[in-house]
Amino acid sequence: MSTTTTTSDAAAVPSETQLLKTVTTILTSHEDPLGALKPLIPKLSLPTVVSVFSSTQLHRTHSAALLSFFHILHNSPHFSISSSPEPLLAIFPPLLVHRRYSSARSLLCSFISSDHPCHSLHQLLLHRPRLPQPLLDTSLSTYALSDHSDLAFQLFNKMKRLRIKPNLLTCRSLLSSLVRHHPQSSHSINLSKQVFNDFIKLGITPNTTTFNILIHGSCLHNNFNDALTFMNQMTDFACSPDNVTYNTILDALCRKGQLTKVREVLLEMKGSAVSPNRNTYNILVHGYCRLRWLKEAAKVVELMRANSMVPDIWTYNTIVRGLCDEGKVKEAIRLRAEMESLRVMPDEVTYNTPIDGSFQWRGSAEVFELVEEMRKGESS
Repeated sequence: MSTTTTTSDAAAVPSETQLLKTVTTILTSHEDPLGALKPLIPKLSLPTVVSVFSSTQLHRTHSAALLSFFHILHNSPHFSISSSPEPLLAIFPPLLVHRRYSSARSLLCSFISSDHPCHSLHQLLLHRPRLPQPLLDTSLSTYALSDHSDLAFQLFNKMKRLRIKPNLLTCRSLLSSLVRHHPQSSHSINLSKQVFNDFIKLGITPNTTTFNILIHGSCLHNNFNDALTFMNQMTDFACSPDNVTYNTILDALCRKGQLTKVREVLLEMKGSAVSPNRNTYNILVHGYCRLRWLKEAAKVVELMRANSMVPDIWTYNTIVRGLCDEGKVKEAIRLRAEMESLRVMPDEVTYNTPIDGSFQWRGSAEVFELVEEMRKGESS
């Protein structure tokens, strides 16, 4: 009696092998795989799903079908695809082999956001041996871009230990994440320098963008010597400073009022044949206005024009603020005519800054006169 019941139940419920074969057939040849798979999903176990995603037959020619199957499971109320990282790891090889990097990264981002705080995927990646380089590389960059710099750093340490080289874009993502995640912490920039040195030991050749990330991190902590050292180190790797390099250092120096060093960097910039761009000039204008060196700021604007570069709204608003801070409100208002002659349209900041300055330096009656004067000037 008991034997008969067991045999009957076995016949009613498809075996794992049967389910695997059925799902594989549907994915490879059915015209409507979504409709055909729906009634089967409640019967699928985690091992069966992992086996489907691990199928070498499907890997070779049906990576798109596997991706569709993953999304079907993800949207199904009968199967929690996020309960384990195993299906995700199983589908990664075919996606990466067929260069479906954006799809792989999208799945990773989605899983990582729901995997907090246990980080089961991260634990699996750390402790499972023989994971392929593309999987580790993509995972590392995704954790970095998801602002999990500490988890990304741990993955990098595993790759370093195994002498697995991440690609340059992944390296940059990790450095940027370390600098961005704790911008006020000296630990983050020290960690960035350590990681950079590890990159070199792994045989990774940095480029200008890599150095710019480190220079930005050094400038955040006002460590100008390190920033200049990184800049000078570029030539060792056949790359050279660009506008971003110089502007980052100039901006940091201007903010600290170190104009002697600003001049030195500008001379070096000139010697390296990197032409100042609008951002360079705006940084200088802002730096001079902060120090209330308005004549020097005006000279920078003249230099912009001499180099066929029209000052933009940010340039003028900075000077307007500098003039108003010195009580030269009327002079700030007169700049509006100059702006309009250059087709630089004033914005709310251009109008509101002189009004705020008038409240600070003059009586309220004069403020209302000023508003009326500005209104008439706008309508004329």
